[in-house]
Amino acid sequence: MSHTALVGVVVTQHRRLREMVADVARAAPGARDAALHRLLRHLAVHLAAERVALAADGVAGAGDAAEEHEIVEGAERLDDLGTDCPSFVVQLGLLAAGMVHHETRSEREVLPRFVTTHEAGDLDRAAQLLLGCDDLAVLDEEVPPGTGFGHMLRDARAVVRE
Repeated sequence: MSHTALVGVVVTQHRRLREMVADVARAAPGARDAALHRLLRHLAVHLAAERVALAADGVAGAGDAAEEHEIVEGAERLDDLGTDCPSFVVQLGLLAAGMVHHETRSEREVLPRFVTTHEAGDLDRAAQLLLGCDDLAVLDEEVPPGTGFGHMLRDARAVVRE
């Protein structure tokens, strides 16, 4: 696997997460809870895997941590509000904006720095870990709807580190 494959995996996951945000936004009121739960589950697994896969020596940089904190707060705010809240769509938009900021920085700064400072084996391990996100998110479907994003993220971090 090459640096092109790693970049492709990350870009594909970012695109899929943006599509999930759009799915939540356009979901009928009765289906919105399930669409939000699916988005948050995939987002938690992606953040956990990306942090481990792309962080130098397993430690995220200050900018990465601040961006992740913004996304986590946005996701937790959506949990607290619920999909019936009148400001839900606005808060979903704020989460989406935070995700886009994270994705842009990841694709323009973090990935290029990672691929130029790591060897092929590290790139392969990172790509394989990120490729496993979909499987982890599907396994996490047993998590009941209404489980908070913070809980999902802690579980995802624990699984990714194993």
